[in-house]
Amino acid sequence: MNLQFYDWIIILAVPILAYIIGSRKRDGNTWRGYFLANSQMSPLSAGATYIGANLTFTSIFLIVSEESYKRGIWAFTIPIFWILGTIVFILLYPKIKAFTSKSMTLHQAIGSVFKSPSIKMYASFWTIIAFLGTVALEYYGGIKLLKAAGIPMLTNLSIALILVLAVTAFTAKGGFRGVARADIFLDIILLFGTILLGLGLVEFVSNLVFNSQSLSQLQIGIPPPLPNLLDNVTFVIAMFIIFVPFQLCTLDSWQRVSAAEKSEKSPTKFLLIGTIILALAYCIPIFIGIQLRGKGIIIPEDSFALFEFIKFLNIPPAMIGIILAGFIAAIISTADELLNCCSLSFLFDALGIERVDKNRDEKDEIKLISSGKFYTGVAGFVAALIALGFVTMTYIFKKDISDIALAVFSGQIVFTIPLFYVFFNQDKAPRIAKTIKWSMIFSFITSITLVFIGWISKDKVFSDSAPIGGFVVAALIVGVISPFYSFIRNKYFNNV
Repeated sequence: MNLQFYDWIIILAVPILAYIIGSRKRDGNTWRGYFLANSQMSPLSAGATYIGANLTFTSIFLIVSEESYKRGIWAFTIPIFWILGTIVFILLYPKIKAFTSKSMTLHQAIGSVFKSPSIKMYASFWTIIAFLGTVALEYYGGIKLLKAAGIPMLTNLSIALILVLAVTAFTAKGGFRGVARADIFLDIILLFGTILLGLGLVEFVSNLVFNSQSLSQLQIGIPPPLPNLLDNVTFVIAMFIIFVPFQLCTLDSWQRVSAAEKSEKSPTKFLLIGTIILALAYCIPIFIGIQLRGKGIIIPEDSFALFEFIKFLNIPPAMIGIILAGFIAAIISTADELLNCCSLSFLFDALGIERVDKNRDEKDEIKLISSGKFYTGVAGFVAALIALGFVTMTYIFKKDISDIALAVFSGQIVFTIPLFYVFFNQDKAPRIAKTIKWSMIFSFITSITLVFIGWISKDKVFSDSAPIGGFVVAALIVGVISPFYSFIRNKYFNNV
């Protein structure tokens, strides 16, 4: 990528303007104001956080284009399951509202139904791990993006620190209200850049003969063979397990509806509009990967399908700057909300600070908010360290970024079975609290272990099956092992 002066001005303007917009102090006198915008967030702001948190640079633009390049139309299962997952969330919202109306987090809802503080604590631990990993993925993508853009005299570490400072500065200062305000601006930049990518894709498809400049920049040959049917079926099942319950299983979804004004009403409107926008945006990198493969373009080992596509684009310098600025906006808009969520979860779920405390005065509230700002910053820097670890791991294991993403997203499946009891079988929940806790622990361990086995064995089927393995283990513990153990104990050891 050969960027001009105007491109860099546009790219640098994004974090600067995001800071100006997001750092305006709002609702900062209570923890509910700082983390939940006093439940007065407009549908526009709530929708902006929904799009910003889920239209990510690394996970969507990089990974989805990589997957579609490798496996073709099978990658369309991601937007399909995302739409299905949104419908599930809307249908179950009346049950979610019973908790979010009390400003409960996802973890507090699970802990209260199972009457287990330890489950609440473990649940917060897995969310924080998953969110730090997701933010780290965004930083990882940002490092690769700025390296590909030819940013001079900066190392991986310095780029990571720049990204951390760009995100945490306004996120910590403005709280969730500031995040939402900034995300409106960031989403506009992101969607405009995505539209430009779509227009470039149309040109790419219609240009049947490469011009000489494109030929000099792209490697033409025979792409790697498509995965076999087993691999693709495994991929589809894994995507179903991750993305259909995904919005139910993420803390930011619960925080968003708690913060929205008139939260007693279903958030159908902004969710459906946001989902349509997201699904259409997801399709652009999918089509990019498919078209690159169809035209026989080889992706170098140290590059990505998306970066190779951008080389082909024959657009003015300012336009390429807007596209890259959109990618930067995606990184920031994802990281800001997830870091805010990490701080919220750590304070009230991991540390166990009471949401409602009659003995907490105004000074205590201010101290609590200051702690929230501090932990937001800590989470940002921890995510940067993890991102540098990702850079090292991909170099050592020679693995693509989608394998790392699976390890991160697989952590969310630990909530699927517990939420089934939260929504449909609350009476039985307290009696199986220990079983649920162990199912969550072994589900998490299984999914991460399968990813590492896939890395070591160089067999992608293991990595792709990580969500499946984690879910199956949890289901076996809850549905087979625990009932069998109870039967044996009651029949043979009841009087011991």
